[in-house]
Amino acid sequence: MPSRRPHRGRGFTLLELVVSLLILAAVIVAALALFDSTYRVTHAELDRVDLQQSLRIAQREMSRMVRLAGRGGLPAAAGASRLPAGLALRVENDVRGFDVLGDGTSPPVVDGTDVLTVRGVFQAPVYLVDAADPSTFRFDAETGRGSVIVRGVTPIGGVDQDLDALEDVLGDNRPEALVLVSPFDDEVFGVAEIDHGASASGDGEVRLGFRVTGGVHAETYAALSSPDAFAALARSRAGSVGVLEEYRFYVRRDEVPVPRPADPFAGEVRRLSRARTYPGVDAAYGNDRSNLSLDVADHVLDFQVALAFDADGDGEIAETPDGAGDEWFGNAAGDDADAEPWKDLLAGPAPLLRFVRLTVLARSAGGDSRHMAREIERLEDREYGENDPLNDPRGARRFPRIVLRTVVEVRNL
Repeated sequence: MPSRRPHRGRGFTLLELVVSLLILAAVIVAALALFDSTYRVTHAELDRVDLQQSLRIAQREMSRMVRLAGRGGLPAAAGASRLPAGLALRVENDVRGFDVLGDGTSPPVVDGTDVLTVRGVFQAPVYLVDAADPSTFRFDAETGRGSVIVRGVTPIGGVDQDLDALEDVLGDNRPEALVLVSPFDDEVFGVAEIDHGASASGDGEVRLGFRVTGGVHAETYAALSSPDAFAALARSRAGSVGVLEEYRFYVRRDEVPVPRPADPFAGEVRRLSRARTYPGVDAAYGNDRSNLSLDVADHVLDFQVALAFDADGDGEIAETPDGAGDEWFGNAAGDDADAEPWKDLLAGPAPLLRFVRLTVLARSAGGDSRHMAREIERLEDREYGENDPLNDPRGARRFPRIVLRTVVEVRNL
């Protein structure tokens, strides 16, 4: 009887192999499609998170500066310097063909956006001066020069005053601005240029020499003072002194060397930037042009500022849906500081400035062909039409965007 050999597998037929490969390919394609979809969603969400975080940081920086505006004794407005072109806070509204210094060579500002300028004692302390001691303040009207002495302890209470910031100012040899305020009347304040040759430190005190004529920026600084400020200070002496600073927030437009065809803003990039200048002077701080473009947030398309006044003194701020006829300046296209009702309101005794509203429009870094952003009709007093590039459904609306709005209570003005 012949022996039986064990059965061996015949393998796959060509048809079975083709079917298996098709099934495997379908599974791989489905997995790749799912992976691609997940990647797109994740990438879009990460872009949005980065955008929101960047704007929050920007809003926090601007909000902090607005809250500190006027710190050291500079009022919101005085005399001819009326809001919105005030002393401690200034708004250039819907600028056109504008650059941050107005000299044609500084960083350009995006058309239609606002420029916010804030002044105050932001970094260094506000130092108290012993006004009861006649030797602490001197001013010669004929030469336009004077001095003020700051001691290491306050005149009342004997609290320590850290003089390091003033000693640093003396060491930098820059034409810094000093704001001096009367101890009896906070409406008497003067801004002067520090005179390094007449300044010194030692024995627990700092003598700050200052000038209101000559120097580098003395006359410009003095224009920020109250009327006859230094004549009044010569009689009452100074009760406090601080180092005055100025910052300008704006949307900067930069050209890029390699345009991106899919980008509606191909050939340019927009950023919310901060420029530091000398107070009231169209000059970069420290003569360093890099101080004119300190970027705060990327991909910012628009920046708008509105001011809230308690015009009728009722303690409330009224606002209408279209922004017309309310107590917010800069939230309607018809708001004009030189037209009614703002002309008389802002020209008379300054109404109480209660809030500053900061509105930033930004977009994601990358576009999404499956995304369609909503049209923008109005952002504060800037109106967008159907033909505006930001409302182009084939370009700008393909980029996810957000509007972040912050209302800041004014504390020092």
